Amino acid sequence: MKKYTTLLFLIVLIGCKKNTNDQSQENNTTYYVKYVIDGMSSIQQTNSTGLKITLTDEKNTSVDYIRSNRGSNEFIIGPVKKGFKSSITGTNVCCPLCCYIRPNVQIYVSESNGPFVLKKEDMSTQLRDNVQIDYTIL
Repeated sequence: MKKYTTLLFLIVLIGCKKNTNDQSQENNTTYYVKYVIDGMSSIQQTNSTGLKITLTDEKNTSVDYIRSNRGSNEFIIGPVKKGFKSSITGTNVCCPLCCYIRPNVQIYVSESNGPFVLKKEDMSTQLRDNVQIDYTIL
């Protein structure tokens, strides 16, 4: 009986051992971030340089783009690692009272070249001059 108890204890102990390969695979996981933004301006107020987009790139620096305040803009950055803080800001840069925007923004994340999954969004229909969202990969 003592042999069986010792054998059972060893099986449980071996089964509970932490696999270091799983940890190293987790540390090597790469992610890609997709930012999507649309100024949602009316057709009558479209301006080709009416929207300033600021986003965090894979080097963890802020990058600015000037785009139309109407139509979807998509940016994919990466690879990045767990803990990366993604951030996107959209700002109305039309002259005062020249155009109005209802900016919509989304952040998607892809893990290990898998499909992009929506992580955060702001799809408000309110007129506003700027919008900002961020998401940290956990």
